[in-house]
Amino acid sequence: MALEVISQSKEPEIDRSLWKIILLAILGIGLSILSVYLWSKLILTGSFEYAWGLILSAALFFVVNILGVFFVKSRVKVNLILFLESFFPIVLFYDKLYPAPSLTLLLGALVTFVFFALGVSQGIKSLSNGLKIHFWLTARAILPKVVTGFLIFLSVLLYLNYFEWHKFNEDLGKKLFDGALDSGEPILKIVLANVSFGEPLNVFLNKVAEAELRKIKSSELEKVLNFKGDFNSLPPDLKARLLENATNQLEISLEKIFGPLDSGKSVKETAYELLKNYIGKLGSGAEYFLNFGVAFLIFFTLKSIAVLFYWLIIFIAFVFFKLSLVINFSYVTLENRSREFILLS
Repeated sequence: MALEVISQSKEPEIDRSLWKIILLAILGIGLSILSVYLWSKLILTGSFEYAWGLILSAALFFVVNILGVFFVKSRVKVNLILFLESFFPIVLFYDKLYPAPSLTLLLGALVTFVFFALGVSQGIKSLSNGLKIHFWLTARAILPKVVTGFLIFLSVLLYLNYFEWHKFNEDLGKKLFDGALDSGEPILKIVLANVSFGEPLNVFLNKVAEAELRKIKSSELEKVLNFKGDFNSLPPDLKARLLENATNQLEISLEKIFGPLDSGKSVKETAYELLKNYIGKLGSGAEYFLNFGVAFLIFFTLKSIAVLFYWLIIFIAFVFFKLSLVINFSYVTLENRSREFILLS
């Protein structure tokens, strides 16, 4: 026999405040447009000063979409809001929509909408299947798909701006490359405390070689040099010779792989020139796949970073959720459920 669920709540579970739904929609659409705008400025200027604004606006955008699942009851309204959040940002690129619309841009917005809808649908299903409101469980069902859709759109924009709309140039490339190395430098300093990518290559290799020599055990030094003690206790002249030889060996090893290197240039300059020369040697077909590869790499990099902050985004959404109850923006009501069942007589 089919189950019959009978609602015994004091009021039906329907939308009652249109202006609050409109407010949520405006917030979501506005944050979506702002995030895309800041991302565009970041990738076109190489100025990482836009990054913090992007992170904040994107986080609030995710928060609004999580809250929308709890506050908006009509699936039609929810999907309409998601559609507008997906397609409104492309207005920023109106010159690519008329007279000849960019199909890649439109397809990117459509895929984004699909992921938004999938994430929210999972959240609604999680919410409706529970007898109580499990905020964290529902939010964890929503967030991954919404973040994925959002980051897909950002990656599509990067691909379009750099490779189809040809807004990428060498100065921008070097600025972005230097910024990426600067952001990774704190990780490098965990392993090698006193090095920097801004140093000349010979100085950088010298410090790397010294760090490796300091790791050599005194017993190994005794076998090679017939000297008891570690690297620090070596005579200054012997220490200097060992360090010079180790640095030269490192440079020779690198030149065997990459060709002649100018040790007077900084690590940043050297690495950028090597990358540029490598890309320049690729054929047109390989370069086409490389362009897609760059977009995918950016997507997976952003995704791996975003995953680390899921808990923070959900926590912020939870705080706003509780605040909405305190200020009477929303309220919780109950629904009693009963069902038919059959027993053997």
